[in-house]
Amino acid sequence: MKNIIFILFLLLSIPIVAQIDNVIYGKEYTNNRKNSFNGFVGENNLSVFGVDYASLNSKKYDLLINAYYKNDLSLVESKNIYTNPLDGFINEPLEIFYQQNKYYLFAKFTNKKEGEVFMGLSIFNEAGQNTSFEIIDTIEQDSKTNIIITQSEDKQNFIQILNHPHKVANRQVLELKTFNLQGQTIWQKDLLSTNSVSNTQVEKVIYTNNEVYILCSNGYKNGLNINNTPTVLSNKYTLWVYNKKLNFMKEVVLRLKLKWINGISMALNYNKELIISGFINTSREFGINGVFNLVLNQKYEVSTINYHPFSKETFKKFVRPKNIDKVKYLPNFYVRKLIVLSDGSFFLLGENYYKFIERNYDPRTNITTTTEHFIYGNIMVCYFDNTAKLKWIENVPKSQNTINDFGTYSSYTWINLKDKIMLFYNDNEKNLDLPVNDYFNQKELFNYRRNMQTYVLIDKEGVVKRGKLNQEKTNFLIYAKRSKPINNSTMYLCTDYGRHSKIISVSFK
Repeated sequence: MKNIIFILFLLLSIPIVAQIDNVIYGKEYTNNRKNSFNGFVGENNLSVFGVDYASLNSKKYDLLINAYYKNDLSLVESKNIYTNPLDGFINEPLEIFYQQNKYYLFAKFTNKKEGEVFMGLSIFNEAGQNTSFEIIDTIEQDSKTNIIITQSEDKQNFIQILNHPHKVANRQVLELKTFNLQGQTIWQKDLLSTNSVSNTQVEKVIYTNNEVYILCSNGYKNGLNINNTPTVLSNKYTLWVYNKKLNFMKEVVLRLKLKWINGISMALNYNKELIISGFINTSREFGINGVFNLVLNQKYEVSTINYHPFSKETFKKFVRPKNIDKVKYLPNFYVRKLIVLSDGSFFLLGENYYKFIERNYDPRTNITTTTEHFIYGNIMVCYFDNTAKLKWIENVPKSQNTINDFGTYSSYTWINLKDKIMLFYNDNEKNLDLPVNDYFNQKELFNYRRNMQTYVLIDKEGVVKRGKLNQEKTNFLIYAKRSKPINNSTMYLCTDYGRHSKIISVSFK
């Protein structure tokens, strides 16, 4: 009896780890090289939907809606929904969303001869039939206007932001306009910057129907060297907050004393507080040697602010022992995502990325060849508890090197499993037997040779497991930048091999 009780105690003491429940490899289908897969947009009970978008020339576009049957992920239907309802105008699709069995397509219409530019919204039913079209706005300063369109947090509304300089004052204007699922305007508001800034780039928008959070980069672009790698940090960041109910706007300048921000993101937690987090450096060199975060409460006041410099133990995970005393920062790291878990704790994900140009001169032929190398390296994972305190920083070693292809199948994608996350990327199959904490013996994946589809499970304690997703040999590559979860229990991956594609679904239990 004592033995039975002891065994039950051990079983109950074992932490529950998210497990892959089922992996479905879709049937292979032929893709068209002119099409650029732009990702998954939604699902219903039977199908998952993706979008192929291709710009053939300045007057011709293809916008294909692809339906994949969930049971076997075979391509059921592909329909081109591109239309041009305005004669004399060029129709440029910008964003498409799927909600309540309808597609919402936002597009820009340009008449160069008349100098007119309009924003239009088309609504399609699930069969791809156009049910309505409306001109929703006029753009007066097209060459100086950036357009941002996103959904509200509850997926029931849309917001369009036109970002451009003020016509007279040295200020920036953000024109906000919101729409419901019937395409009707809900409210609109023009926001004027409180500072003399004329070069504002909107980096991220969160829309909660009553509130809009807009994270902006102000002032200058990073300096670049000959290989288009940033060399000097000079960006300044500002958070714009607008409350529609109170007709209240607040501008929060994000500054850290004697520190330079190098990459930033934001997300709402489940207490409706705004978390802003990113990397910093204590010099203007393009690198990172710390992380920071701040929390805005529901009164838009900074309730928490934390700065965590990298410890020597953190540097040891990214720098070889012989170089550890020479390193003051880690170069070429970019913020990728801020992921909030169900208990309010969160992960900040970053990635090492750079490119270099290799030139070789052949004196026999008097010809110089140029090769561009795209390097996507280690993944940095920072975990903060629900009080925004840093608990640990981990390195997920990865080395992807491709030439002359812009790193199409490099980088990684992720899914939020409520209390943990999982990463997916292409890796060298020789790395499967290495421990997860072996940071410096990874074999490089060069031009996708000996490819392995890899997943990495990470919970609140650290990296739990790295494994091979595909159980058989495959030449298909994960297109990480076009893969995404539709919900918190299923990950959809787009994979390609030449002109052939497969969709993979990964479900969890």
